[in-house]
Amino acid sequence: MKIYKFLLEYENMLKIVGEGNLLITNFPHKIENPEKWKGLSFIKESINDLNIPFEKICLLDSEASEEMCPGDIEKFDYFLFGGILGNVDEFDFDRTSVLRVKGFPTRSLGSMQMTTDTAVRVSKMILVDEMPFPTIPFVDRPEFPMDEESGEKLVMNFRYVKGENGEPLICPDVLKLLKEDFDFNLESLE
Repeated sequence: MKIYKFLLEYENMLKIVGEGNLLITNFPHKIENPEKWKGLSFIKESINDLNIPFEKICLLDSEASEEMCPGDIEKFDYFLFGGILGNVDEFDFDRTSVLRVKGFPTRSLGSMQMTTDTAVRVSKMILVDEMPFPTIPFVDRPEFPMDEESGEKLVMNFRYVKGENGEPLICPDVLKLLKEDFDFNLESLE
C-alpha cells in the first residue's frame, strides 16, 4: 500500500505543477504503466548525483531562517522536497537533516507539518501565483468522519491549504485509501 499511496500523491503533485515540472529522485521501484505518468520523471539517482549546482537547488526546511517568497523563483531552478515538512511533536525524526548537511540554500514554509503534495501546492502558490506565505489560508489537523454511528474520526496531523469551500485540499484518492485502511476489526488484533 505504501508505494501506491506515494504514487497517488505524485499524481496529485503533477496536477498541481503540470507536466515536465516534477522530478522524483532516489526512486528504486519499477513503474508499471509508465504511460500513465507522462510528464513525470522518476530516476534512481540522488539529487547529489545530477551535477546541478547546489546554489540553484532550494531545500524546503522548516528550520530555515528565511521564508519562501515569490522572488525565489528567480533565484532557484529546483525546489527540493524531502518527505513530510515540519514537525508534529518532539518525537518526530527530522527527515530533512539528511539533506540539510549537504549545504543547499533553504527556505521555510512555516513550522507546522505538511504532506509533500501540500508543500508543493503551497510553493506553487507562492512562486507562480505570487501569494506571500502569510496570505495563504490553511486548515490545521483536519478531522474526517469515519463512522457516523460510533462518531470515530480520522485526524490528519498535518497542515493543508484551505479550499474555496473551507475544506482542506487533500488528495481524495489518498483520503479514500486511508479511510479504507482505517476500516479494520479491533477484535481481530492479537
